[in-house]
Amino acid sequence: MGSKSLMAMVAGAVTAFVAGFLCYGLALAGFMQANVGTAMGVMKEPPDFAFLGLAQFFFAGLLVWLFGRMGVTGFGAGAQAGAIIGFLMAAFVDFIMYATTNVSNLTVTIVDPFVMAVIGLVTGGVVAAVLGKAGAASGGGAA
Repeated sequence: MGSKSLMAMVAGAVTAFVAGFLCYGLALAGFMQANVGTAMGVMKEPPDFAFLGLAQFFFAGLLVWLFGRMGVTGFGAGAQAGAIIGFLMAAFVDFIMYATTNVSNLTVTIVDPFVMAVIGLVTGGVVAAVLGKAGAASGGGAA
């Protein structure tokens, strides 16, 4: 992995962390709390922010890896791809969790992929923009 990929992963992880906080921690906190499932005591208070940050780094790493293979550079192309990837990832996990646990209700299961599409949009845009700038600066491609 090159330095431009690492820069894109760090920028993407920070973006995903902040976007997730704005979406889940501020804008939708009440909605998410009002739509929990019947499982009790599953939420950590406060969350383990180190592992939350690590999860964002993995998400950004997935985007860097995919974008490198797809040739995605530039904010617009990254935003579009990131939104689709975020939506599909969340739908996959959310519907499995709904089918197998009592952590959330169907309302959150349906809404959450759209929230992750927004987070993926912003994160994907930043990752692709960093890959594009790094590639243009070094004369290389997006990988």
